[in-house]
Amino acid sequence: FMKAHITSTPPTALCYGVSDDVKAVLREQEIVMKEIRPDELGCEVGSFLGRGRTRTGAPAVPPTESLLLMADFSRAQMNRLLDALRAAQAAVDFKAVLTPTNRDWTVADLMKELARERAAMQGRVEA
Repeated sequence: FMKAHITSTPPTALCYGVSDDVKAVLREQEIVMKEIRPDELGCEVGSFLGRGRTRTGAPAVPPTESLLLMADFSRAQMNRLLDALRAAQAAVDFKAVLTPTNRDWTVADLMKELARERAAMQGRVEA
């Protein structure tokens, strides 16, 4: 009897300021959840996953928005999670996927960028 050797990394959700509803959905989906504390907003995104350096120096004003950052999700896993969140009416302000680019950003910078993108999509571009 051999134990299956799992080489893939389980999907992980990095969360900042998410509601209990969101956490409940993540638990139901058996997704590893790592919560980011306000004093960790100055750390690089990848550092929460053991990738990349840890830069500290949190922003003076923690963002009011919530963030759900999906790492190591397959497309199917991501769609399943997003569908479940929608079904549970569990809202998150910013949903993003870990990329080789944003992995080296601080959480605060990633959230600023997401806010900028959202404003641009709504036609209110702040230079």
